[in-house]
Amino acid sequence: MRYVALITGEGEGCDHTIDCNKKFEVMEDMTDSEAIKALKKYFDEWGHDHIANIQLFSIEAEVALPFKQWKENAERDEMMEEMEAELEDAEAKVDELRNKLKKRGEK
Repeated sequence: MRYVALITGEGEGCDHTIDCNKKFEVMEDMTDSEAIKALKKYFDEWGHDHIANIQLFSIEAEVALPFKQWKENAERDEMMEEMEAELEDAEAKVDELRNKLKKRGEK
């Protein structure tokens, strides 16, 4: 079985970062009792005065997220926004130049 343990330290944490006083530990190919023994050993090594809580979660299924596609889409969207902004700037410059030429032609 595969497990993830969330180990929460005593106190508020190290700085203003959210959840910086927490650690995730991944444990693979263990039985329930082996995982519990491993966490007890972790607790004994770090000491009761440093650990506020330990939670153990069993991973029944793993879902593959299309993260690479999300990232590529976000990068593409960002690039498109930049290109649209550049195009708007270029169109504004063209309009400005047309107005200047029009004014010169009226003189």
